[in-house]
Amino acid sequence: MDKQLLSYPIDLDFEPIRLPPVTDILVLGKKTPQGKQGILQAFELILPDVFEMLEINDSTFPQIDGIIVNKAILSKIPIEEVTKVLKENVFPYICRGETIKVNFNVHIYKKGIRGNWAMKIGDNDTEKAKYGFSAELFHTTKNPIQVILNATELLRHSPVCGEREMLPDSITSNAKIIDMLFSNYTRLILRTL
Repeated sequence: MDKQLLSYPIDLDFEPIRLPPVTDILVLGKKTPQGKQGILQAFELILPDVFEMLEINDSTFPQIDGIIVNKAILSKIPIEEVTKVLKENVFPYICRGETIKVNFNVHIYKKGIRGNWAMKIGDNDTEKAKYGFSAELFHTTKNPIQVILNATELLRHSPVCGEREMLPDSITSNAKIIDMLFSNYTRLILRTL
């Protein structure tokens, strides 16, 4: 009788985990083995008063039972917006019985914030108009200039040949000149106020 050699491959993959393993949103499919209340109670034991449960009763997504959302997200964006984003981008891909972790990054962007932080603008309407014009000019040109500079930096590091090699340098030098002119102009205007 011949001896048979038994072998089998083993693949390992491990990493440290944080508890709970979900930091933003957990989408619960219907018939999740642990149940939505069981999962919420586990979260409450690990991090009390950090997550909130929202039941989902939507006939369009009958496979979804609810979501558990970090309250920090809800302090930045209304729950209606969160569920709208999830319904459009996540729910269609979830099957009954699944529990899905969703990383939900919220970046708040505000445009056009004005104020007189470092200077006092006089009551003169001309001074206010000069300041308003300068501030608007600075803010509306500074961002596009930065985009041009960043794009040329990407272009500079991509493979190019021939005359295209000079293009990033030409764009960059012109953008820097425009940037310098606007910065100097803004400083000059602000000094006169």
